Amino acid sequence: MALPAPTEEWASIIGSLAWPLVIVFLVLRFRIFLRAFLEAIAERLPHDDLEFGAFKMSKHTRVVSLAEDDSDGSASEIHDQEKRRRIETLFEVLGTDDGAEALVRWIVENMPRDIDIEDFLTNDLYDNQRAQALAALGKEA
Repeated sequence: MALPAPTEEWASIIGSLAWPLVIVFLVLRFRIFLRAFLEAIAERLPHDDLEFGAFKMSKHTRVVSLAEDDSDGSASEIHDQEKRRRIETLFEVLGTDDGAEALVRWIVENMPRDIDIEDFLTNDLYDNQRAQALAALGKEA
C-alpha cells in the first residue's frame, strides 16, 4: 500500500504539531544550560542593565514579587498582598479576550491618555484605579 502524496493540508497539520514538540525537546535537552543562563541573569540584575530585544530592565527597576508566602503579617505586608492580588487578577483578566477588551475600554474611558499599560498594572500610584477597574469589571477589588 502506497502512502498518498503530501498535500498542503497535510503539511499544515504536521507543521502545527511539530513545532511544540521541537520546543519541548529543546527545553528538556538544554534545561541545565537554560537554568544556568536564567540564574546568571538573576545575579546580574541588581548590578547591570539588561536588554533583550523589546525586553528591557535596568538595575533601578523595582521587581514586585507575587508570592504571598513572603509576608510577615504586618499591616504594610497585608496591604502589599492586596496590591499583588489586584495585579494578579488584572493579569488573569488580560489573559482572556473579553477581559482584555473590557479592561482596555475601562482604561481608555477612565485614565489619562498618556498612561502606559505597564505603569497602570505595576505602579503603586495607580493602585486605587486598579481596584476601581476590578470593581467595574465585576472582579475582586
